[in-house]
Amino acid sequence: MAAPIGHTCPDIDRAIRHLDQAATEVEAVVEERSDIKSIQSELDSVKDILEDLRVANDKLRSWGEETEELLDDMERDRDHHMEESEKKDQIIKELEARLQEAEAEIEDLKSTA
Repeated sequence: MAAPIGHTCPDIDRAIRHLDQAATEVEAVVEERSDIKSIQSELDSVKDILEDLRVANDKLRSWGEETEELLDDMERDRDHHMEESEKKDQIIKELEARLQEAEAEIEDLKSTA
């Protein structure tokens, strides 16, 4: 089973590029430097948030991959134990049939004695 979503880093990189482009365009339009610094600070904060999101996504992806591997191992174990159980069930059926045959022989011997 594959992860439900691929790597999000390219999307985060694209968002950061758009933020950088917006900052460049705003700088060209706004003349008052204090406004530019405030806007740039906000854009930098958004970039930091996106980088934190990148790290969180990576951790989530790693956790999902580890969980998937664990699930695969557990499914293999389950299948193995089911096969073993089926084999043991077959042995029990064979032994029950042999027991019935032995009991029938005992009854035959009692009746002929």
